[in-house]
Amino acid sequence: MIINPVAQLNKKLTVPLAHAIKDIPWITPNRLTWLSLLFSVFTSLEIIYGKFQIAAVLNYIAALLDSLDGDLARIRGTGGPKGALLDAVLDRYADILVLAGFILNSPADYLIPGLAAILGSVVVPYTRAKCEALELPVAGSFGSRDIRQLIITLGLLLNIPGPTLCVLAVISNLSGIHRLWSGLR
Repeated sequence: MIINPVAQLNKKLTVPLAHAIKDIPWITPNRLTWLSLLFSVFTSLEIIYGKFQIAAVLNYIAALLDSLDGDLARIRGTGGPKGALLDAVLDRYADILVLAGFILNSPADYLIPGLAAILGSVVVPYTRAKCEALELPVAGSFGSRDIRQLIITLGLLLNIPGPTLCVLAVISNLSGIHRLWSGLR
């Protein structure tokens, strides 16, 4: 089992926040999920326009909102398959939008790594979901969404969009292969 320190750190922020907002009825997990996607749209646009530091902040907020929606649902006891489906699908849209922003801002040399990063960002959660649906073992991931979000945020802060795509391509695809291998064992 792979321990995810990024997810653990995020939970230190989002769980107390979820407790603080649990009694505010108009703040719902699904609304937080949509808000997370909206921040990802803004992240992508800021990347396209080369405003990497702003994009880094927006991406981090999107990541926290993505964690907060599930924490709030668990605290309220309102989690269910429809909310999980909405979260999973909107997460894929968010991942692809942000990576597309990187691709559109990078030189053409980074198109292949960018497309590979998109592929990996879809394969990692798909492999997990398919293993779970087939009741096969699923490995923890060193390329989880939390880790990928951290890599994106750091890549933006360091102003290196192209190399960030390369790192994401390698980590996400190796993670997808690792999960596939664990399900086939």
